[in-house]
Amino acid sequence: MKKINGITKALAASLGLFAVTAANANLLEIVTSDDSISGYFPLGDVHDVIDTAGVTGWYNANLYATSAAQITFEYLGTEAAWVNTFIVDNQQVFWNHDYNGNAATTAGATASSSSTSYNLIDFAFATLAGNNAGYGVENGDNNSPFAVNTNTGFGQSNFFLGYADESGDSIYLAFDDGGGRVWTPNDTADDNDYDDMVIRVTATAVPEPATLGLLGMAGLMLGWRRSRKG
Repeated sequence: MKKINGITKALAASLGLFAVTAANANLLEIVTSDDSISGYFPLGDVHDVIDTAGVTGWYNANLYATSAAQITFEYLGTEAAWVNTFIVDNQQVFWNHDYNGNAATTAGATASSSSTSYNLIDFAFATLAGNNAGYGVENGDNNSPFAVNTNTGFGQSNFFLGYADESGDSIYLAFDDGGGRVWTPNDTADDNDYDDMVIRVTATAVPEPATLGLLGMAGLMLGWRRSRKG
Protein backbone atom coordinates (compact mmCIF):
# COMPACT_ATOMS: atom_id res chain seq x y z
CA MET A 1 0.00 0.00 0.00
CA LYS A 2 1.38 3.43 -0.96
CA LYS A 3 1.99 6.09 1.67
CA ILE A 4 -0.61 8.80 2.04
CA ASN A 5 0.94 12.19 1.32
CA GLY A 6 0.90 15.00 3.92
CA ILE A 7 -2.09 16.91 2.53
CA THR A 8 -4.25 13.82 2.24
CA LYS A 9 -3.27 12.76 5.76
CA ALA A 10 -4.18 16.19 7.16
CA LEU A 11 -7.55 16.09 5.43
CA ALA A 12 -8.24 12.62 6.78
CA ALA A 13 -7.35 13.74 10.30
CA SER A 14 -9.57 16.81 10.05
CA LEU A 15 -12.53 14.81 8.77
CA GLY A 16 -11.99 12.20 11.46
CA LEU A 17 -12.01 14.89 14.15
CA PHE A 18 -15.27 16.28 12.75
CA ALA A 19 -16.85 12.83 12.83
CA VAL A 20 -15.86 12.28 16.47
CA THR A 21 -17.04 15.76 17.50
CA ALA A 22 -20.38 15.37 15.71
CA ALA A 23 -20.95 11.97 17.26
CA ASN A 24 -20.27 13.15 20.82
CA ALA A 25 -22.05 16.52 20.90
CA ASN A 26 -25.71 16.79 21.86
CA LEU A 27 -27.56 18.71 19.17
CA LEU A 28 -30.42 19.72 21.50
CA GLU A 29 -30.11 21.37 24.90
CA ILE A 30 -32.74 21.95 27.57
CA VAL A 31 -31.91 25.35 29.06
CA THR A 32 -33.16 26.07 32.56
CA SER A 33 -33.53 29.22 34.64
CA ASP A 34 -34.26 30.13 38.26
CA ASP A 35 -37.94 29.41 37.52
CA SER A 36 -37.29 25.92 36.15
CA ILE A 37 -38.31 22.87 38.16
CA SER A 38 -37.04 19.35 37.59
CA GLY A 39 -39.83 16.83 37.61
CA TYR A 40 -41.41 13.69 36.26
CA PHE A 41 -43.51 13.33 33.15
CA PRO A 42 -46.38 10.95 34.00
CA LEU A 43 -46.41 8.53 31.09
CA GLY A 44 -47.80 5.02 31.04
CA ASP A 45 -51.21 4.55 32.66
CA VAL A 46 -51.52 8.24 33.59
CA HIS A 47 -50.62 9.68 30.20
CA ASP A 48 -53.02 9.26 27.29
CA VAL A 49 -50.59 9.73 24.39
CA ILE A 50 -47.36 7.88 25.12
CA ASP A 51 -47.46 4.36 26.54
CA THR A 52 -43.98 3.90 27.94
CA ALA A 53 -41.99 4.36 31.12
CA GLY A 54 -41.98 7.80 32.73
CA VAL A 55 -39.55 10.50 31.66
CA THR A 56 -37.71 12.91 33.92
CA GLY A 57 -37.16 16.44 32.70
CA TRP A 58 -38.03 20.07 33.30
CA TYR A 59 -41.00 22.35 33.72
CA ASN A 60 -40.45 26.02 32.85
CA ALA A 61 -37.44 25.34 30.63
CA ASN A 62 -36.70 26.13 26.98
CA LEU A 63 -35.15 24.25 24.07
CA TYR A 64 -32.06 25.26 22.08
CA ALA A 65 -30.18 23.78 19.13
CA THR A 66 -26.45 23.66 19.89
CA SER A 67 -25.13 23.80 16.31
CA ALA A 68 -26.10 23.47 12.66
CA ALA A 69 -28.88 20.89 12.48
CA GLN A 70 -32.03 19.77 10.70
CA ILE A 71 -34.89 19.89 13.23
CA THR A 72 -37.82 17.49 12.79
CA PHE A 73 -41.06 17.84 14.76
CA GLU A 74 -43.20 14.68 14.97
CA TYR A 75 -46.80 14.90 16.15
CA LEU A 76 -47.45 12.07 18.62
CA GLY A 77 -51.04 12.75 19.63
CA THR A 78 -53.43 14.51 22.00
CA GLU A 79 -55.99 14.06 24.74
CA ALA A 80 -57.74 17.42 24.92
CA ALA A 81 -61.21 18.85 24.43
CA TRP A 82 -59.92 22.28 23.46
CA VAL A 83 -58.50 22.99 20.00
CA ASN A 84 -54.74 23.42 20.08
CA THR A 85 -52.17 24.07 17.38
CA PHE A 86 -48.40 23.71 17.15
CA ILE A 87 -46.51 26.50 15.42
CA VAL A 88 -43.06 26.31 13.76
CA ASP A 89 -41.35 29.40 12.32
CA ASN A 90 -44.63 31.35 12.72
CA GLN A 91 -46.62 28.79 10.72
CA GLN A 92 -49.32 26.52 12.17
CA VAL A 93 -48.29 22.96 11.28
CA PHE A 94 -50.31 20.61 13.57
CA TRP A 95 -53.90 20.71 14.91
CA ASN A 96 -55.36 18.32 17.48
CA HIS A 97 -58.94 18.76 16.14
CA ASP A 98 -60.52 19.82 12.84
CA TYR A 99 -60.54 23.61 12.87
CA ASN A 100 -61.25 26.39 10.39
CA GLY A 101 -60.70 24.20 7.34
CA ASN A 102 -57.65 22.42 8.77
CA ALA A 103 -58.01 18.69 9.38
CA ALA A 104 -56.87 17.18 12.66
CA THR A 105 -53.27 16.04 12.33
CA THR A 106 -52.60 12.30 12.20
CA ALA A 107 -50.10 10.87 14.68
CA GLY A 108 -46.73 10.45 12.99
CA ALA A 109 -47.01 13.56 10.82
CA THR A 110 -43.86 15.69 10.69
CA ALA A 111 -42.75 19.25 10.08
CA SER A 112 -39.22 20.57 9.84
CA SER A 113 -37.02 23.55 10.52
CA SER A 114 -33.29 24.17 10.67
CA SER A 115 -30.61 25.72 12.82
CA THR A 116 -27.33 27.24 11.66
CA SER A 117 -25.74 27.80 15.07
CA TYR A 118 -26.48 27.79 18.80
CA ASN A 119 -29.95 29.29 18.98
CA LEU A 120 -33.45 29.12 20.46
CA ILE A 121 -35.66 26.86 18.33
CA ASP A 122 -38.68 28.73 16.96
CA PHE A 123 -41.87 26.94 18.04
CA ALA A 124 -44.99 27.58 20.09
CA PHE A 125 -48.25 26.04 21.27
CA ALA A 126 -51.55 27.95 21.11
CA THR A 127 -55.18 27.27 22.04
CA LEU A 128 -57.61 28.24 19.26
CA ALA A 129 -60.94 27.22 20.84
CA GLY A 130 -61.95 26.49 24.43
CA ASN A 131 -61.79 28.33 27.74
CA ASN A 132 -58.21 29.42 27.10
CA ALA A 133 -58.72 30.41 23.44
CA GLY A 134 -56.21 33.03 22.39
CA TYR A 135 -53.59 31.92 24.89
CA GLY A 136 -50.50 29.82 24.44
CA VAL A 137 -46.80 29.57 25.18
CA GLU A 138 -43.75 29.91 22.97
CA ASN A 139 -40.27 28.50 23.35
CA GLY A 140 -38.15 31.10 25.11
CA ASP A 141 -41.06 32.28 27.27
CA ASN A 142 -41.89 29.00 29.02
CA ASN A 143 -40.82 30.32 32.40
CA SER A 144 -43.79 31.57 34.40
CA PRO A 145 -43.72 30.47 38.06
CA PHE A 146 -47.53 30.89 38.16
CA ALA A 147 -47.97 28.31 35.44
CA VAL A 148 -46.58 25.46 37.50
CA ASN A 149 -46.63 26.56 41.13
CA THR A 150 -49.78 28.43 42.13
CA ASN A 151 -52.43 27.58 39.57
CA THR A 152 -55.76 26.55 41.09
CA GLY A 153 -57.82 26.80 37.91
CA PHE A 154 -57.34 27.60 34.26
CA GLY A 155 -54.24 29.74 33.96
CA GLN A 156 -51.13 30.11 31.86
CA SER A 157 -50.13 27.41 29.40
CA ASN A 158 -46.93 25.47 29.94
CA PHE A 159 -44.96 22.65 28.36
CA PHE A 160 -42.68 19.98 29.78
CA LEU A 161 -39.32 19.04 28.24
CA GLY A 162 -37.78 15.58 28.65
CA TYR A 163 -35.19 13.56 26.74
CA ALA A 164 -36.80 10.90 24.55
CA ASP A 165 -33.63 8.80 24.34
CA GLU A 166 -30.03 8.70 25.56
CA SER A 167 -28.56 10.39 22.47
CA GLY A 168 -29.57 13.88 23.57
CA ASP A 169 -30.83 14.51 20.05
CA SER A 170 -34.52 13.71 20.66
CA ILE A 171 -36.80 15.60 23.08
CA TYR A 172 -40.43 15.27 24.16
CA LEU A 173 -42.53 18.46 24.23
CA ALA A 174 -45.63 17.87 26.34
CA PHE A 175 -48.16 20.72 26.36
CA ASP A 176 -50.71 21.56 29.06
CA ASP A 177 -53.32 24.02 27.77
CA GLY A 178 -55.06 24.75 31.07
CA GLY A 179 -52.50 26.25 33.38
CA GLY A 180 -49.96 23.49 33.90
CA ARG A 181 -48.09 22.92 37.11
CA VAL A 182 -45.78 20.27 38.49
CA TRP A 183 -47.44 16.86 38.24
CA THR A 184 -47.61 14.75 41.39
CA PRO A 185 -49.03 11.22 41.86
CA ASN A 186 -52.84 11.09 42.07
CA ASP A 187 -53.05 14.74 40.97
CA THR A 188 -55.95 14.92 38.51
CA ALA A 189 -57.08 18.50 39.18
CA ASP A 190 -57.48 20.69 36.09
CA ASP A 191 -56.49 17.86 33.72
CA ASN A 192 -52.90 18.26 34.86
CA ASP A 193 -51.25 15.50 32.83
CA TYR A 194 -49.41 17.30 30.00
CA ASP A 195 -50.97 15.38 27.12
CA ASP A 196 -53.02 18.13 25.44
CA MET A 197 -50.51 18.00 22.59
CA VAL A 198 -47.30 15.95 22.51
CA ILE A 199 -44.46 16.48 20.04
CA ARG A 200 -41.13 14.70 19.60
CA VAL A 201 -38.28 16.94 18.42
CA THR A 202 -35.31 15.27 16.75
CA ALA A 203 -32.12 16.95 15.50
CA THR A 204 -29.81 15.67 12.77
CA ALA A 205 -26.36 17.14 12.25
CA VAL A 206 -25.77 19.30 9.18
CA PRO A 207 -22.13 19.86 8.09
CA GLU A 208 -21.02 23.46 8.58
CA PRO A 209 -19.54 25.40 5.61
CA ALA A 210 -15.94 24.77 6.73
CA THR A 211 -16.61 21.05 6.87
CA LEU A 212 -18.21 21.12 3.43
CA GLY A 213 -15.03 22.79 2.19
CA LEU A 214 -12.93 19.99 3.66
CA LEU A 215 -15.17 17.40 2.04
CA GLY A 216 -14.79 19.17 -1.30
CA MET A 217 -11.00 19.29 -0.95
CA ALA A 218 -10.96 15.61 -0.03
CA GLY A 219 -12.92 14.80 -3.18
CA LEU A 220 -10.54 16.84 -5.34
CA MET A 221 -7.50 15.17 -3.77
CA LEU A 222 -8.94 11.70 -4.38
CA GLY A 223 -9.65 12.62 -7.99
CA TRP A 224 -6.13 13.99 -8.42
CA ARG A 225 -4.54 10.87 -6.95
CA ARG A 226 -6.60 8.65 -9.23
CA SER A 227 -5.65 10.72 -12.28
CA ARG A 228 -1.97 10.34 -11.38
CA LYS A 229 -2.37 6.58 -11.15
CA GLY A 230 -3.92 6.61 -14.60
